Amino acid sequence: MGVLTARGARAEESARAAPREETAPRDEPDRAVLGSAFVDPAGLLLFGPRVGAELGGERWTVGASARVFHWGLLSRALFLEEGWSFAFSYGVALRGRYYLQPAQRGLHLGVAVELLGSNVEHAAERMVTRSFYGVPHLEVGYRLPFGSFYVDGSAGAGYAFQLASHIEDLPGGSSAQFYEPVDESNVYATAALDLGLRF
Repeated sequence: MGVLTARGARAEESARAAPREETAPRDEPDRAVLGSAFVDPAGLLLFGPRVGAELGGERWTVGASARVFHWGLLSRALFLEEGWSFAFSYGVALRGRYYLQPAQRGLHLGVAVELLGSNVEHAAERMVTRSFYGVPHLEVGYRLPFGSFYVDGSAGAGYAFQLASHIEDLPGGSSAQFYEPVDESNVYATAALDLGLRF
């Protein structure tokens, strides 16, 4: 009995001394992240779908994006009147963000500036209105990572300044001289649902 007890005690001490094996977590939300690339298909309902990229550190990032403005449902509702239709229109933007959690995740605050180029044609009158807008705005959102992927919902508000606008005749047209562009500067609000890949 004494031998068995001693062996049992030595086995118990050995087990206590053995280092514990740590298992890696299923997700690594705090892993080092340099940046991301993303697409915003929800823009089809608003001011056009976007694609973009973002680079930075643990919390501060800078990003750039581009959108096809005339594909947005809200773009058409706000910018088109009867008889008018969109030609190719676009937007390009720069932004800066601060994430309240490390690894570019969780709640974030940001500021952005977008340049919009709008081309609206009148087929019957054979003319086009070309307008350019500068759109500074603030944004707030939340990023939820899923391993290397993420979903990011955000909303922004600012003001769209019309920087320039002029009316031109299309081939075969001669009516532009009878029209003057209208200043359409206005309050701006938008939302986005980015689907991205972290790297």
